[in-house]
Amino acid sequence: VESTRDAILEFLLDGTQSTITGLTLAHFLLGYLSHTSDGSAQIAHHLPRDGIQAVIERQNSSDASPIRVVHRTCFHVIVDALSETFQDNEQEEVAEHPLVTSPAFAYKSIRLLHQLSRNELTAPPTTRYLRDQKDFINLALLHLPVIPLNQDSKATNGTLKFDDGSTVRSSARTLIAFLRYQSELFSLAALELHITPAESNEAERIVKAFFENSEHGNQ
Repeated sequence: VESTRDAILEFLLDGTQSTITGLTLAHFLLGYLSHTSDGSAQIAHHLPRDGIQAVIERQNSSDASPIRVVHRTCFHVIVDALSETFQDNEQEEVAEHPLVTSPAFAYKSIRLLHQLSRNELTAPPTTRYLRDQKDFINLALLHLPVIPLNQDSKATNGTLKFDDGSTVRSSARTLIAFLRYQSELFSLAALELHITPAESNEAERIVKAFFENSEHGNQ
């Protein structure tokens, strides 16, 4: 399963590089394609919410027009996987951060979101979805683990020692993925700050998230 997931992410990364100026199968799988009135394909101006959410939302509406089912795409799956740990304190069980359960997957996923956010073709709908639907960057910063733990004890091959003298078992692969994830997330946050008005609440919240500790996210 992990090798298949890795291959799919590599395919999506290759198909959405900034050097690619046309539409690709990767754009289709991620849900970026829409059609004009004459039937020609184009990049969607916005990404719809998850299919299940969209159907429930329409059924509860007083609008009598037909329900348009929004299919769940690779984009929804990736964002949801990275957001599993973004839960309220009232939740009894909080999911493990993807960096703990699958460091390589977490890194490639955040790298894909960063790549989509800085590509001229996909940047507008991507940044809009992450901001308006998920509050993704702010929550990702708040829930970023501070220690590169490895869930698989058999995969650990070294010990990290911190300034306070504490140590934790980990592996070079986990540490590299952890640092790369941080780099991509910080770059994504910097990009969001660049396109967000400095006086806005959104910019202030992102800056604060760099320095705040989340009790359930940084343990």
